[in-house]
Amino acid sequence: ANVPVPPIPPDALGTPECPSVGSAGHFAGVCKPCDFVHRNSCRTGIACKFCHLCGPDENKRRKKQKQGLVRAMRRFEQEVAQATSNLATALKACSSSSPDGPLDMFVLSLLTQPDPDQESSSVE
Repeated sequence: ANVPVPPIPPDALGTPECPSVGSAGHFAGVCKPCDFVHRNSCRTGIACKFCHLCGPDENKRRKKQKQGLVRAMRRFEQEVAQATSNLATALKACSSSSPDGPLDMFVLSLLTQPDPDQESSSVE
């Protein structure tokens, strides 16, 4: 996610609105928090490539948020796999009891229909 950050006007650098070079992307949400500024141990000061505007717990918050997203994605993948398995089992049961039955014909029609998303993208 390389979002371009507008250049910092020279007179803005070092002000409370932009205390370090890395703080320039803070309001766009593309900064990386400085772990040292809140412990008063950031040695690079204004030249620091990390944000001095983020709170002391911002790295923890972002890490928790990322872990939550990863967990949600894993759950989603498991649910999709389970649903796919259930569907395959149901299709096998239906097709074995009545080959070329209405369900088989319906599934076949779904599989042979053109994808509307692909059609619209080829028009562009």
